[in-house]
Amino acid sequence: MKKIFIAIFMVLVLAGCDKSISLIGESDSWSGEYTANISAHREDGKYVFSYKNETDEELKNIEITINEKLVRKESDYKGKIIEISTGCAGCAVTDDTLPIKVKMNWDDKEETFYLKS
Repeated sequence: MKKIFIAIFMVLVLAGCDKSISLIGESDSWSGEYTANISAHREDGKYVFSYKNETDEELKNIEITINEKLVRKESDYKGKIIEISTGCAGCAVTDDTLPIKVKMNWDDKEETFYLKS
């Protein structure tokens, strides 16, 4: 009986360790969001960046830097929405109380903003 109680307790504790986060932010030209599912030492997430200005042309020389790390670079990008999936196991997971710094470079322009909860 004691073993069954301990097993049920452990399942409930481990199930309670999962959480979802959502961080959002924007600049004059871009809006961004990071969503993730986090367990004890695993994180699966996705960044979604949307260009807010009307354009039917390709965005030139896009560079996206997140927390001082270049994560995407393209010379020509057709569209207004950029998605970047992330995932790691055995890693330090995102602390949703800390902002994520995003720097967008495109068409010889640059804007920086922060994703926050």
